[in-house]
Amino acid sequence: AITLIISSMVSSQFSAIEKTDVEASISRANAMLSNLRQVMASKAADYAIWDDVYEYLSDGNPAFIDANISFDSLNSYDVNGIGFVRFDESRTDVFYYDREAGEIDAELTSQLTAFVQSDVVLAKAKAEEQFSSYVRLGGKIAAIGIVQSRRSDRSGELIGFVVVARELEQAQMRDALQVEAGYDFEISKDPGFVIADANRIDIRVNIGAIDGKPVGALTYHVPR
Repeated sequence: AITLIISSMVSSQFSAIEKTDVEASISRANAMLSNLRQVMASKAADYAIWDDVYEYLSDGNPAFIDANISFDSLNSYDVNGIGFVRFDESRTDVFYYDREAGEIDAELTSQLTAFVQSDVVLAKAKAEEQFSSYVRLGGKIAAIGIVQSRRSDRSGELIGFVVVARELEQAQMRDALQVEAGYDFEISKDPGFVIADANRIDIRVNIGAIDGKPVGALTYHVPR
């Protein structure tokens, strides 16, 4: 009887410790997702609050794109895509690069263009100086930052915004969580963790979108 009591106490203590460790892991996952969103908002602001971008949105001079937007410039800035959008929809110029191929990804450029032209994004971009979120682009999930464009001294009427996007990559997830991780597009009403077997615990963390609904879920497992 004493052995059973001790065993029960040890099991209970282990379960509590395990639960705390898993909750800490989920907190790190959410912190990673939040941090990447914040980084994208900051990167979008670097472009949006810039006289040259404001003038480009005003007059559409192609010399700005020729001088500033290329695979090398975006790759060195650690983003996949960038877009310049007028609220009156007279101009929407989006560029999305496949960083492995080193060239424009036409399909994802088209999907990011449709995203920034959607009523939801346009309304939110008009109402808020800046925001960030996640979006599904084909079989990928990308963090996006959107910032209203102004001159460097913050003057000028509200004419449009800048969007930047960066794909969520395995290396980022691995570095943040210290385990191999990925994502899928199965949406769970109750994200969290389940005990898969005696040796591991499966964890899912929803990845939120602009409308508050998840675009997918971060997935990984930790040993028991």
